[in-house]
Amino acid sequence: MCECGCYSNAVTYQMPGPNGLVYLVKLLPACDYCSVGMCVEISRLGPANQTECEELKHTPPLPVSFDCDGVPVTVISVGVEKDELVKLAKQCAFDEVDDITLEVVADEMWTKMPQAPTIVMPDSE
Repeated sequence: MCECGCYSNAVTYQMPGPNGLVYLVKLLPACDYCSVGMCVEISRLGPANQTECEELKHTPPLPVSFDCDGVPVTVISVGVEKDELVKLAKQCAFDEVDDITLEVVADEMWTKMPQAPTIVMPDSE
């Protein structure tokens, strides 16, 4: 991943952690060249690393909202919603395919897609 420069298109936020730690949250775009889907990368910076991290100086805080109990929450979507999948299928379809068929195909694709984010570990060499 990142040989093509796709990593430079990441949107980055910072989030304070305990004991002076700072977390960088990077929202990475999908990349055809690297064969990688949309993903989220979280890096932990200790106090020593923070002084060396030029990126941190220009990184906005992670946006938060509050749940019904007043707890700060950030939700990061990493996939396509089912209705979006149907709309995308309609945009890509040939004229001879009707909307009902497209919805059936999109529904079938939806059931085969991963329904939750997964942790990806780097390949060890």
